[in-house]
Amino acid sequence: MKPIPPFDSLKISHSKLTTCRNEIQEFLSGGDSRIIAQVIGATGAGKSFLRESLHDEYIAKNIECMKKDLYIKPVISIELPATAIYNWKSFYKLCLKHLEHPFPEFVTQDDGRIKVIEEIHRRRTELFLIDEAQHAAHVGSNQSLERQGEIFKSLFSATQAKLVMFGTYGLLPIHRVNGQFARRTRIIHFERYKSDEKDFEAFTRILYVLSEKLQSILAVKLDQHAETLYAGTAGLVGCLRNWLMRAYGLAQNGKITIELLKRTQDTVLDLMPILEEAKEGEAELSPSVKDIEHYAELLKA
Repeated sequence: MKPIPPFDSLKISHSKLTTCRNEIQEFLSGGDSRIIAQVIGATGAGKSFLRESLHDEYIAKNIECMKKDLYIKPVISIELPATAIYNWKSFYKLCLKHLEHPFPEFVTQDDGRIKVIEEIHRRRTELFLIDEAQHAAHVGSNQSLERQGEIFKSLFSATQAKLVMFGTYGLLPIHRVNGQFARRTRIIHFERYKSDEKDFEAFTRILYVLSEKLQSILAVKLDQHAETLYAGTAGLVGCLRNWLMRAYGLAQNGKITIELLKRTQDTVLDLMPILEEAKEGEAELSPSVKDIEHYAELLKA
């Protein structure tokens, strides 16, 4: 959903976002030798917002160099389209388009890869941000997840640029294709707010801050309806933002009421698959006692 005023300039800083951002900055620092980071979280966690803000920050950081040399593009930010089967030629064309290559056409997949590598070097691009990266896991019978991971690894090893992939838990299979890819990749979990006391209090503080920032369009104190808003978002801040925008678009006299929020909230049938996928993904990223015991056995073998 494209932000509308006043949401287009709204910045929602919160603990889960800050933790995730700090881990990305640590990855981008010279101290981490890995070349790929996968920022993984549920649909509606706020990953796209994070990707956009990181892009803007990186541009601001390098603006003086860009003024001196107009050919420099220090950061590229793209979104992978949803396709039935992932297509690398389409990916290379998308990269060349965002790199503003004057002749983005090529014949073979290998030609496209070489062209992208050369242009990244020429543009001195240091960082690639890829949103909706879980679409890269859509492979056909003649491809494999291992192949997907190897292509990403070899491409960015050749360029020395760092890659940050943002995606749902559907991105996890690419990370686990083999030990070599896992060794070169860092998982950063963009968590939702759970229903325990600590997370619920943090979610309520977000509602309080939003009530202050959006008081000109609110006829309700959001933090006073924390349980209703939590149930309608499953603790996902991106879902909360979209819900408020949806309600504002239908608000009479430009004011959002609690009645309007209840009328425009997602249904249980809409939220159920999001929450189920989130819980399954959270479980995958948390080693069980059985996993720990199995690893210990492997060490002894």
